[in-house]
Amino acid sequence: MDGQQVGIRTSAIDEKCQAFETLVIYCSTLGARFAPYLQQSLEVVLQSLRFVLHDGVREACALYVLRFDTLFLGLTE
Repeated sequence: MDGQQVGIRTSAIDEKCQAFETLVIYCSTLGARFAPYLQQSLEVVLQSLRFVLHDGVREACALYVLRFDTLFLGLTE
């Protein structure tokens, strides 16, 4: 495509982004009460860090990883 970029925007991708943004909010708000869900959610988040179709998905996943790190460190101290 001669250096051109193609943007794909669908409601399903927007919903995926919203889901990860909501996950960040849950993790931040619930703190240690979110601990039972950390492993399962982190597995999904780490896979989605490579999601190339939407910057918002990757940004929300990266923010979740930062929140996870903060929460995990708080649980282990």
